[in-house]
Amino acid sequence: MRYRKWEDRHRALFGKIMLRRGLDDHGLQDFDLKDLIYNKLQKPGLPGAVQFNISHAGNVVICAFNTSGLIGVDVEFVKPITLEDYEFIFDTDTYRQLRQARDQEGAFFEAWTIREAILKAEGSGLTEDAKKIIYKDGKAKFKNQEWFIQTFPVPKQHLAHLATNSPVGILKLIKV
Repeated sequence: MRYRKWEDRHRALFGKIMLRRGLDDHGLQDFDLKDLIYNKLQKPGLPGAVQFNISHAGNVVICAFNTSGLIGVDVEFVKPITLEDYEFIFDTDTYRQLRQARDQEGAFFEAWTIREAILKAEGSGLTEDAKKIIYKDGKAKFKNQEWFIQTFPVPKQHLAHLATNSPVGILKLIKV
């Protein structure tokens, strides 16, 4: 009930269903979701090697798993924005590139989902530290950590990125 809109509550429920299915697929059939552990910023996690992250926007829900390190995923519905409202998120060069982009919304949501995925994987959440993320050609640096970024296939009008602290081995898309 932490979501006001029923649509968000449904997306969150689908995320939990996908989490449960993924846990089963990773041999954790007996794990109870009540036993999730939370960091100081309330990022949920599992004890052991399997890491996960959930994101939802529009009509898309993603639950991603990683057995060899940290993982973060972010999906956003591409809609009109006022770029100036988000200047605090980006370093000077990135913000300049966004202002000069032919498709500002597309460029913004690409840059946003990359940063959000990294911050979710790292566990810090969206802060002004996002300005310190340096991204180029599928890799990023943040807090002396290298991050591997991959575009995640989603329906039109959405953008999604996956961030891991080790190269992605097998990316398997399971539609439910």
